[in-house]
Amino acid sequence: MNNSLFPNADPSDVTWTGPPPKTVAVQSLLYASLATSLFAAFLTMLGKQWINWYTRNHGGSAAEKSRDRQQKLDGLEEWRFHLVIESIPILLQLALLLLGCALSLYLWQINRTVAGVIITFTLFGITFYTLLTLAATVHQNCPYRTPLSIPIRALFRYLTHSSSTFAHSLRSFVAPLISVYSSFVDSLRGIIGNYMAPSCWNP
Repeated sequence: MNNSLFPNADPSDVTWTGPPPKTVAVQSLLYASLATSLFAAFLTMLGKQWINWYTRNHGGSAAEKSRDRQQKLDGLEEWRFHLVIESIPILLQLALLLLGCALSLYLWQINRTVAGVIITFTLFGITFYTLLTLAATVHQNCPYRTPLSIPIRALFRYLTHSSSTFAHSLRSFVAPLISVYSSFVDSLRGIIGNYMAPSCWNP
C-alpha cells in the first residue's frame, strides 16, 4: 500500500483472503462447462475417425471385404461403440446445464431481472428434457428418445422382473408416479391431437 496516499493506514491490516465464494462457484461451473464441451468435441472427432476407419475398404475380393467388415462390426459391438457415441450428447447437455447454472448464479449478483430470464429458460429446458425422457421411458413407441431414456428403461425392466425386497419397495413407490405421468401424457397428447386436427383449422 502507498503510504503517501493513505498515511494513516496500517499495511499489516490489509490482507487478501481470496475471491468470494460465489465467484469461485461461478468460475468452477464455467470451467467445468468448458472442459465438458471440449471433451465432447474431442470424442466427436475421435468418433468420426473411428467411423471412417470402419467404412474404409482395404481392397481384395468381395469375400475378403465382407469378412473384414464383419470383423469390424463384431469389434464395434464387443467394445460397446454405441455407448461411447451416445455419451457425446449427454456431455453437451451437461455442459449446457452447467453454463446455465453459472450464468444464473453470476447474474443473480448483478441484476435479478436478467438472472430471472436465464433461470426461467434453464428450468424450462430441464423440465422439457425431463418430460421427453420420461415419455420415451414409459411409452415404447415414443420417438422422442434421449440418451438417458435407454438406461432408465433398462432399470425399470430390471425392477419389473426382479424379486428382491429393494426392487419391490422401489417398484411400489415408482408405480403410482408412472401412472400419474402416463395419464398426464395421454391427456396432453389428446389435447395436442385435437388442436392439430384439420377440423380445428377449417373456417
